[in-house]
Amino acid sequence: MKNHYKFWIVLSFLVVFAAGLVSGVILEKNILNPKPERPSHDGRRAERTHFPTVNELEEALGLSAEQQDRMRAVFQQNEELIKKVREDLYTQFRSLRDRFLEEIKAVLDPEQIQQFDAILEEYHAQRQAEAERRQHRSPQPKEERRG
Repeated sequence: MKNHYKFWIVLSFLVVFAAGLVSGVILEKNILNPKPERPSHDGRRAERTHFPTVNELEEALGLSAEQQDRMRAVFQQNEELIKKVREDLYTQFRSLRDRFLEEIKAVLDPEQIQQFDAILEEYHAQRQAEAERRQHRSPQPKEERRG
């Protein structure tokens, strides 16, 4: 009979400990350090502030058909310019990154360079995996994004 009481006492302590642990985790995650809620659009990604699309401007400004056509032309022309600037920026960034890597390797001995190259390969593999995960998401139609 004495062992019976020991069992219930030990079980009670374990239950109280587990309840405290669960309560602490819930308290920590939800009350002490809550993650800010990110509004999502169709459950895919957080909405971001964006430049108004042609459709949004049409509704807000009451554009005529001719104005809509001209507005679409302006958007298309500037989209091409933005793509060109973005490509130039990426080219400059790549050359900067290459120079940065050369300067790092100049500090290292041959064995460290091999280790550094292995670290870079792992980094690139992780980035590739992230890019593939992003591509598997269903993208918004282009008309919805830009107009």
